[in-house]
Amino acid sequence: MGGMTRENPSGRPEDLSVPVSAPLPKTVTDVDDALLAEAQLRLGLVTESDTVNLALAGLITEQRRLDAVESELRRYRNGQFTSLHPAGGRP
Repeated sequence: MGGMTRENPSGRPEDLSVPVSAPLPKTVTDVDDALLAEAQLRLGLVTESDTVNLALAGLITEQRRLDAVESELRRYRNGQFTSLHPAGGRP
């Protein structure tokens, strides 16, 4: 699985990536300087762009993980795991 690494500072999940040759649109955003500085320090990144991209990719990854967990919980509550045995033992 791809994603956020220091080797891939854009941190884009594979299915959100764009071809390298495609020009990225420029966005002007008012970002809290203190939050940006701390994020850059914690992530070990230098550019604002890399820091914002990695943070956004992390947010997306976390939301996808939460969606998957919620989906599995719904399946469990709907009785779709009745064939599973309790942890640590057999019937």
